[in-house]
Amino acid sequence: MHPDLYAAALQLLHEGAVIIEMTAAPSTYRIALGHDSVPIPGHVVQQLVAHRKIHAVCQVSGKRRFVLR
Repeated sequence: MHPDLYAAALQLLHEGAVIIEMTAAPSTYRIALGHDSVPIPGHVVQQLVAHRKIHAVCQVSGKRRFVLR
Protein backbone atom coordinates (compact mmCIF):
# COMPACT_ATOMS: atom_id res chain seq x y z
CA MET A 1 0.00 0.00 0.00
CA HIS A 2 1.19 3.50 -0.77
CA PRO A 3 1.24 5.43 2.55
CA ASP A 4 0.57 8.75 0.82
CA LEU A 5 -2.76 7.48 -0.59
CA TYR A 6 -3.77 6.22 2.85
CA ALA A 7 -2.86 9.55 4.49
CA ALA A 8 -4.59 11.57 1.76
CA ALA A 9 -7.76 9.48 2.09
CA LEU A 10 -7.74 9.95 5.87
CA GLN A 11 -7.35 13.71 5.49
CA LEU A 12 -10.26 13.89 3.06
CA LEU A 13 -12.38 11.78 5.41
CA HIS A 14 -11.57 14.19 8.26
CA GLU A 15 -12.81 17.00 5.99
CA GLY A 16 -16.14 15.23 5.50
CA ALA A 17 -15.55 12.98 2.49
CA VAL A 18 -17.31 9.64 2.08
CA ILE A 19 -16.13 6.51 0.30
CA ILE A 20 -18.68 4.91 -2.02
CA GLU A 21 -18.51 1.29 -3.16
CA MET A 22 -19.40 1.57 -6.85
CA THR A 23 -19.41 -2.16 -7.67
CA ALA A 24 -19.18 -5.21 -5.43
CA ALA A 25 -17.52 -7.69 -7.79
CA PRO A 26 -14.86 -6.65 -8.44
CA SER A 27 -14.89 -4.05 -5.68
CA THR A 28 -14.38 -0.52 -6.95
CA TYR A 29 -14.57 2.61 -4.86
CA ARG A 30 -14.69 6.39 -5.18
CA ILE A 31 -13.95 8.98 -2.52
CA ALA A 32 -16.31 11.96 -2.71
CA LEU A 33 -16.19 15.40 -1.14
CA GLY A 34 -18.90 17.82 -2.16
CA HIS A 35 -19.60 17.42 -5.88
CA ASP A 36 -16.14 16.01 -6.67
CA SER A 37 -15.08 12.37 -6.58
CA VAL A 38 -12.09 10.31 -7.66
CA PRO A 39 -11.37 6.58 -7.77
CA ILE A 40 -9.62 5.16 -4.71
CA PRO A 41 -7.81 1.80 -4.82
CA GLY A 42 -9.62 -1.03 -3.06
CA HIS A 43 -6.55 -1.96 -1.01
CA VAL A 44 -6.57 1.52 0.56
CA VAL A 45 -10.24 1.12 1.51
CA GLN A 46 -9.57 -2.35 2.94
CA GLN A 47 -6.68 -0.99 5.04
CA LEU A 48 -8.92 1.80 6.38
CA VAL A 49 -11.53 -0.81 7.33
CA ALA A 50 -8.92 -3.15 8.86
CA HIS A 51 -7.43 -0.31 10.90
CA ARG A 52 -10.96 0.60 12.07
CA LYS A 53 -10.72 4.11 10.62
CA ILE A 54 -13.96 3.83 8.59
CA HIS A 55 -17.18 1.86 8.75
CA ALA A 56 -20.16 1.29 6.46
CA VAL A 57 -23.11 3.47 7.40
CA CYS A 58 -25.72 2.77 4.74
CA GLN A 59 -26.44 1.34 1.35
CA VAL A 60 -28.01 3.63 -1.25
CA SER A 61 -29.05 2.18 -4.62
CA GLY A 62 -26.91 -0.88 -3.91
CA LYS A 63 -23.82 1.20 -3.13
CA ARG A 64 -22.32 1.00 0.35
CA ARG A 65 -21.06 4.24 1.88
CA PHE A 66 -18.19 4.43 4.35
CA VAL A 67 -17.42 7.30 6.73
CA LEU A 68 -14.84 8.06 9.37
CA ARG A 69 -15.45 6.34 12.72
